[in-house]
Amino acid sequence: MQETTPHTIKFIKAVNADDTEALDAFSKDIIPRLKEYLKITVKANNHMAEECAHQAFAVVLDRVIKSNIDEGVNIIGYMLISARNEYFTMLRKESREGSAVFEEQLISEPEEQIELLVEHEREKIMQKCIEELDSKSRELIQYMFKHPDASFLKMSKVFKISPQNVRTRKSRSIRALAKCFKRKSES
Repeated sequence: MQETTPHTIKFIKAVNADDTEALDAFSKDIIPRLKEYLKITVKANNHMAEECAHQAFAVVLDRVIKSNIDEGVNIIGYMLISARNEYFTMLRKESREGSAVFEEQLISEPEEQIELLVEHEREKIMQKCIEELDSKSRELIQYMFKHPDASFLKMSKVFKISPQNVRTRKSRSIRALAKCFKRKSES
């Protein structure tokens, strides 16, 4: 038998204690994750991902209330599988009813899914690191993302500083981003 995960223990305790505050916090944490998972793995649109994530949460909650889940089950993994199943059920239902407003969607291969998840996580970390920069460095970095071919001379005119100061600020900003990214990705 597998060892019960901390998330599973907390979730089951919250359900058994009827702790709505803890369940709300858990849902606010997991539902966005379920939505992202569906968008990335099965390319669900936002509306379907939202609906399936909420439905999966409700299904798992109901099963825990009725004690229909083994103790060794990883609640997060179970919700991910449930969300994916809800998505396919919804697609089949819409297709049968003729109300499907979606195009045939291709499911990514597992390697591609992992790659997309990793890339999405890297982008989130980088965005957090950019937000931590001082305002001048953040403006410079954001400008560089929007104008990757801009020369130091062009940037010096935009920011009203010398080209050497642009180069120095760019170098310091990139070092700060790299340090922040390494720290956040290792934690």
